[in-house]
Amino acid sequence: MARPNKEQAKKLRDQWLAPLLTYCSELAGPSHLAYLKSDKLYRCIDSGNRSGKTTCIQVDCVYKLLGKHPFAPNFPNRRILVIITRSDQAASVWGDRLLKKCGLPGAVGKLPWVDRHYVKKITWQRSQKHGRYPGKIEFINGSEYYMALAGDPDSWLALEGMPFDDIYRDEAAGTTNLSDELEARLWDAQSANERGEKPGAGGVHWGATRTKDNSEHAAFMKR
Repeated sequence: MARPNKEQAKKLRDQWLAPLLTYCSELAGPSHLAYLKSDKLYRCIDSGNRSGKTTCIQVDCVYKLLGKHPFAPNFPNRRILVIITRSDQAASVWGDRLLKKCGLPGAVGKLPWVDRHYVKKITWQRSQKHGRYPGKIEFINGSEYYMALAGDPDSWLALEGMPFDDIYRDEAAGTTNLSDELEARLWDAQSANERGEKPGAGGVHWGATRTKDNSEHAAFMKR
């Protein structure tokens, strides 16, 4: 296959990024855009169910993995960890949206957030109720996506001691012990950020629904 010219390459890029581009230009509300444009290392979308918080953090996460974020600094070989509460949620809400159908309104919703042209390898994990979920995605550009379950110690074994450039949490409730554990994973990235080697790296991003007895969420918001 002949190498595409500049015009053809742009057309292909727009096709592969269609869900992300459509979301930012047409579907994201003011609060979602405020989150995407924020340069804070600790960010939270704190809202009720079906408010679009998971979609918004997925857009932010995938854009960074691809190195094409329209608002945040980009750097190569980004390593990101996503934490959720259940394996069925990992398979459907994250795995399916990233790799099968993003679920946006209209025809673009039948496309995945991550076009397979960007993917080098997927390592699958078994889900208890919903088939399987991507425990690791390796990208052509060198970036890596990892997924762990907040309440499953086994899912952490392979990640022990591994540093990350960003950590995303989706309704990952628990105790403040988990937050303390995660912060240590970001020290290398935060140091690289301060040196200007990885601008904007070292953040924790949380899509959360407020609950009265969630001490971890309270500590995060205080910070």
